Amino acid sequence: MNLMLIDESEIVPINSTTLPSKFVAAAVELDPNTRKAKHSGIVMKHDSTYKLFHFDGRLWFDDAPVNNWYFHKRLDFIKEEEIENFIAHCEIIKKESNPRYGFYYPGSHYDSTGQYFSKIPNTEFMTCVGLCLNTIKGFIEDDEYFRYTDWTIADNHMTMSFITDTIIGIRAANPTLSNVQIMEDIRRILPDEYFASTYLKTMPIRKHEIDVIIDAVRIALINKT
Repeated sequence: MNLMLIDESEIVPINSTTLPSKFVAAAVELDPNTRKAKHSGIVMKHDSTYKLFHFDGRLWFDDAPVNNWYFHKRLDFIKEEEIENFIAHCEIIKKESNPRYGFYYPGSHYDSTGQYFSKIPNTEFMTCVGLCLNTIKGFIEDDEYFRYTDWTIADNHMTMSFITDTIIGIRAANPTLSNVQIMEDIRRILPDEYFASTYLKTMPIRKHEIDVIIDAVRIALINKT
């Protein structure tokens, strides 16, 4: 594996004592047993404010954890002068949104008022990565942050029980949708794929570009522990 594909030094422990005063970054939590990324979020720092925004079935916007298993890499496209506004964006989403857990992402986003926008109404279902994509896409106001259709229901080993639970939840919220319509947008973008995307410099983020560097990113995260 060619680790020169990425700069490993850009991956920083969330509890580092030498952090810059202002930044927004993608964060992942590693499983202490497997040392694989199991969870994701957005970490942000602005002077004395240091927060982690994430979703595990419940939406959290708390002080960044002093935890040896969290790492982050900066989102360079969010500029220093935009960080206060980004923190406010997360605070509004925390107050106004009502996400539910499910392996579903239809290219949706949260707007500046914290409202969820999707091509299909009443489908505010997402994973931890989905929260990050919905939040970031709404802030940068880009039509395509991720080319989300690169990921399909066949990717990333979703179990049938998870797929079924997602369909049942969405059908309960929007009975007019068919199973076929829902399954078009059932997908799972992994936490380490989201994290690896921070190394890519152009949007939309493409899966085949992440595939080139994902093994190097996974090894770099292991090397940091």
